Amino acid sequence: IDLPTIPAPFLNRFEKYRLSVAELLATKVKVSPFLSRIITRCSARISAFSSMVTLIGFVPGQTTETLLLNLFENAIILQKDDIMKNQTFSGNTFSEYFISFAKVGIGIIVTQDEFTHIIDYGKAFLPLSLSRVLQDIVTKQKLDYPGKVDEAIQKCLYGYPQDDIAVLIDRLFEMVLTRKVILSLLQLASPEEIFKKRSCLPANLMSEYFKQEHFSLKPFLSSIKSSLEPVDKRQQKYIIHTRTNGQVMGIPTVRSGMDFSPVIQKLVHIDSNNVIIEHLSSVKNESSLRSTIDNWCEDDVIEMLILVVDMSDKVSTERLNYVRCCVDQAHQQKKTFVAILHYPTSAFLAKKFYPSLFIGNWSHVYLDSIGDGGISSNMKSLVEKTCRSDKCKTFNIGDMVNQVMKEAIKSVASYDVIYPEQLPQQMDRSKSFHVRHDYLMAVLSIGINEGKSIIDVLSERFTSLWSDKNLASILRRAAWSLQNGTSQLGLTSCLKGILQDTMATFLLNSLSLLNEWKNLDVLSKLHRDNESDYLFYMVLTSLPMMPFEELLLHQAGSLSKCKELPKGQHLAVQFPFFSLFSSLLDEVVETTLQRLSASNDESTFPICSTTEFLDDAMNLLRTKTLEEKSTIAYKTFEHVSRSKLLYNRYL
Repeated sequence: IDLPTIPAPFLNRFEKYRLSVAELLATKVKVSPFLSRIITRCSARISAFSSMVTLIGFVPGQTTETLLLNLFENAIILQKDDIMKNQTFSGNTFSEYFISFAKVGIGIIVTQDEFTHIIDYGKAFLPLSLSRVLQDIVTKQKLDYPGKVDEAIQKCLYGYPQDDIAVLIDRLFEMVLTRKVILSLLQLASPEEIFKKRSCLPANLMSEYFKQEHFSLKPFLSSIKSSLEPVDKRQQKYIIHTRTNGQVMGIPTVRSGMDFSPVIQKLVHIDSNNVIIEHLSSVKNESSLRSTIDNWCEDDVIEMLILVVDMSDKVSTERLNYVRCCVDQAHQQKKTFVAILHYPTSAFLAKKFYPSLFIGNWSHVYLDSIGDGGISSNMKSLVEKTCRSDKCKTFNIGDMVNQVMKEAIKSVASYDVIYPEQLPQQMDRSKSFHVRHDYLMAVLSIGINEGKSIIDVLSERFTSLWSDKNLASILRRAAWSLQNGTSQLGLTSCLKGILQDTMATFLLNSLSLLNEWKNLDVLSKLHRDNESDYLFYMVLTSLPMMPFEELLLHQAGSLSKCKELPKGQHLAVQFPFFSLFSSLLDEVVETTLQRLSASNDESTFPICSTTEFLDDAMNLLRTKTLEEKSTIAYKTFEHVSRSKLLYNRYL
């Protein structure tokens, strides 16, 4: 009976019973001792995983069972015995034979890559006797006695395995089934949950999680299309769980004939002509919904229908259930339906989600972000580097720093870090932000040493703060914010926000030191030369950096004002970075006065000529220890003293 095609009023006349998903699964597999035995053993490991990790929409007694029902939907051994007994398996190696058995005999697709993982895992964790049998049988290029494998399979299916090969096949299939279910459940885990449980999860599961796509919609949809075999004509149905934010709310409604190519190509799909996008809130009635689905099914060009669902609506669950019924009844081949369910923060705090049930070949996945894959890909690498204890590919945070630098400069331009005298005289106050921003971009882009600009140097210094320890600290801070509801963003957006805030604070702190008493004027066109550029580079690379923890906590407003100039004076740069050098001069003068006073006990104030005083002060400068000379003030003084050009200009 094809229930989806039977009218609901007709079905409503029959006597009704309530059956749980677990009862349906038990009823389906009870005719097969093999599957009953395998599922019983798998359930313990699957339950251990699902109780360890919080999974979006997981329903005990239903989610796992629907996954198993999907896997065994086409299981041949659940049909008549004579069908199974007439099946033949093919292959030269044990791997090929096992994969053929899983596909032909049970109806489950096992790829060579999947079985390779199972073999490696079996060698490491199976009992020693079985591990040796596995090692011996998989190294052979050709099975010596295929009949023994056939006999072992029959013992597994219709009896109880006792010899080594039968027990090995039994255990390997248990591992295959467990792996398939756990990897499907892993799709429901959020990145912050993986980070919190990183010390409990096995390294191979962590690796598999980051092979999946959880950080951006566009790469996920691309992976759907690339994973579909050319001969596979099945309808693909996905439910994506994510957070409500500006990106998902900004996805436009796109119907056939509309042109939103730039937006769609950036956020959703590389081919905007193959996609229809609807918001469920704008579909007012059943007729409109069915019309949308019919248009999608009948259009030969449109491959994908995306439905955006706001789960803060109280009736969204009931409406979504009806949508799923309509899609199931469509039976359209080689089409993809995607429902994007976005939840408010309250849903994550209360853990109230749409049930993740896989029955009917529906797939569920959690996405942390909808945005384009650029910054999301970098965030994925950052999270992976911090979560995985085993060796993974190195991640260069410098690429991500360069991406957010422009936004950080915009933030810095909103503060008064530039003196009015440094800006164009005829400045329109209504455009003061744009003038400051243009000035900063022009100055920070100046090359000061071997092609490196000020932006390059600041980026390198900021990148050096991001050690593994600090990465873990910032991820812990973001995960805590999400868990406690203090942030309404996903982990990707939260990390990007923290990165931008810390970079803005770092730039404010650096620029406030660099431009004290208009030091940026050293790079003005009138005075600029290789000597002054290198001096600026030397000071820039020597500036003390604010500790990372302080960058996270510091309020940018406290750094937002220029250091006041002496009153009544319109100063030009008489000596580069004099604000950093003046404290050294004060120390030298004070020490010189003390030395001269000590040599003249009769007078409180030393009696000497100006020349003697200066000579004594200069000697004191020259006799300072190497450690003291490493300060910025000494470096600046020595560089200016050694350069004839700078000496004549400033001294």
